[in-house]
Amino acid sequence: MDVRIDSFPFSEFGDIKGTVISIGSDALEPDEIYQYYRFPTKVEMDHQYLKTTEREIPLQSGMSVTANIKVRENRTVLSLITELFNKKVESLKQVR
Repeated sequence: MDVRIDSFPFSEFGDIKGTVISIGSDALEPDEIYQYYRFPTKVEMDHQYLKTTEREIPLQSGMSVTANIKVRENRTVLSLITELFNKKVESLKQVR
C-alpha cells in the first residue's frame, strides 16, 4: 500500500510504503469532512518520515493522509495459462 501525506504534494515528496495490519468491521458514517462511508484501518508504515533530496521530514500527529491499497496483484502469464487450463478441464467434465 502507498500512503500519501495530504499537505505534501505526491509529485514532489512521493509516498511512504506500508502494510495493512487490520481493517475495522464497521464503516464510519459520513460527516462534514468526509461525505462518504469509510473504514478505520491500522497501517504499519516502512518509516515515519518523508524523504527529500535535502532532508527527512518527520510525520506529526494530526496530519491527514490518503492511502492507496492494492487489492489485487498483476496477473502473470502463468496464472493466465493456469486459468485457461482449468476452464478447459471444467468444460471437459461437463461434456462427459
